[in-house]
Amino acid sequence: MAYAFQNFSTFNPAGAVAFDAGVGLVVPHNHLTAAAAGFPRWNTAGTTVAADASASGFPASQGHDGFLHKTTKPSGLTTLWYYVVDFGAGTEVTIDSALIVHKQLGAAQATTVKVQIADSGDFLTAPITIADSGVVPAAAAGKIERRLGFYQLDHGIGQAQVYTSVRFLRFEFSRVGPGNDPEIHEFVVGQRAQLLVNPLAPFDADGNVSNAPVFEARSGAARIYEFYRGKGVFSAGFTTGSVAEFAPLADIWLRSNQGTKHVVWVPCPESAPAESFLMRIDPPEFEFPFVAGTHVRTGRWDLIEQGPPFVARER
Repeated sequence: MAYAFQNFSTFNPAGAVAFDAGVGLVVPHNHLTAAAAGFPRWNTAGTTVAADASASGFPASQGHDGFLHKTTKPSGLTTLWYYVVDFGAGTEVTIDSALIVHKQLGAAQATTVKVQIADSGDFLTAPITIADSGVVPAAAAGKIERRLGFYQLDHGIGQAQVYTSVRFLRFEFSRVGPGNDPEIHEFVVGQRAQLLVNPLAPFDADGNVSNAPVFEARSGAARIYEFYRGKGVFSAGFTTGSVAEFAPLADIWLRSNQGTKHVVWVPCPESAPAESFLMRIDPPEFEFPFVAGTHVRTGRWDLIEQGPPFVARER
């Protein structure tokens, strides 16, 4: 089956208006977790028949396992690598969002990242590039991990697109000059749940906590042990005034397997796509009772960031 595409504004008119107005979105499911057996895989050919070239101890599967502290990378040094995916016949997917949480792509690597789809595993039939990072900039002083969020996929049409019936996809990493091969914490490819209303105030997507227990000696001297710092935690309350406004929340719950899977929360996808949080709903509860008539619902989710790395440490 050949892939197809249409403007996001046609696919989801109300969602496109909300996106342009600065309303957040959630990616509730990572399609990579359901790729065909043996995929994704690293190789230099960029095809589905080329063998996997993951580095020992850094398998390609760690690029979609939901654990940011584990990474995947290819084996050997070269200026061009592909992370190739076959979703399988009959299990084609719909895509309008992508995220890469990476460890080392900027600075001396001068790396450019592209997301590409095609209708054949050799990427010779109808190949197109649906996202292009340009040269990834060096991290700011004292920063290590960075994120590339793509929420306006477009292959030159000039408007954000939704790609349906996609079977073959790959991430291309190309660089100029010496450097390290790409090392990636997580790849996410999915279909968004575009919120139509932002969380109720007060809402603080900058909220974070640290775990630093203190041991105090009898003398009164105290030693602080840092376990982690900067983990994002925030609570998002919603009041929806219509079936349409409530639908994205129900969609998030359904596609995250009733809150048992991680989701990607993006508070400002248009203006700050790199501010993409891998979160869990804790506790996994879905309670949005009616509070007025048959349309007005209200409820709240507590969200905890999965990491490390954490977004607060990357800013």
